[in-house]
Amino acid sequence: MKKTRTALWGTANAIMAISSVKKSEVVKMLPPAVALSPQTFTPEDEHPVVFLFNKQRIRLMFRYLYIDYYEFIPLIPLVHFRDNPNRHYQMSPILYVNSRRVVFGATVVWPLNKVMAKFSFTPAINDFFGAPDIVGQIDRSANTGKVLLDSHAEGKIGIMKDFPHLENFLPHLNTDAIISSPTHDYWTANYRIKTSIVQGMRANVGLDIPELRELKSFEAPSISQTLFGAFRIKFSWTLARPIKYHVKRVQLY
Repeated sequence: MKKTRTALWGTANAIMAISSVKKSEVVKMLPPAVALSPQTFTPEDEHPVVFLFNKQRIRLMFRYLYIDYYEFIPLIPLVHFRDNPNRHYQMSPILYVNSRRVVFGATVVWPLNKVMAKFSFTPAINDFFGAPDIVGQIDRSANTGKVLLDSHAEGKIGIMKDFPHLENFLPHLNTDAIISSPTHDYWTANYRIKTSIVQGMRANVGLDIPELRELKSFEAPSISQTLFGAFRIKFSWTLARPIKYHVKRVQLY
């Protein structure tokens, strides 16, 4: 077996909220060669989308080089290339971050679509486990998008097996990633996470972003009640060096 070379690794603590979104809106976020995979988590005309509010510590090639930054991601699990529908991936069409160094690295060194944004949280936190109630606002620097978060912790801090809805869904978040640059060059990368602690949350998420114009806001109960819920989590992750994916000609439907 060919050894996977880890190029980036790090740790994160995050608030995540899973929503069921109309397929007609989700497909607008996908590049031409990528499509939604069949799944049974939502009604037939909808698809799961995971909204991540991350505090990242990314390590750069060497253990002592790292960058701390905030990140917001609308992540789409269960997608595939149209020329290979039997292999499933996850994809993050756009990533909002508050670090110019990360944006530079993403656009010059890595083919990631990251844009600058301003993050503010009340109370001021360095860790999403730092307070039971967290209110946040994210403003995209180009004044074309805004995200609001109002979250409240519920229940005890546990581990993944204490949250069966999330445990059953985790394999679809722990898959290889499709990376699409703004020019629609395609790459894939081996992405893996290892979870640490988890806690249920209630969250209200307000969205005004160009990638999801029709989805303005949603409420998520605790993940302990339903898959389409919210939680906070700590995890470590690894990302292998991307491999160029050469898309075969297929009918775009």
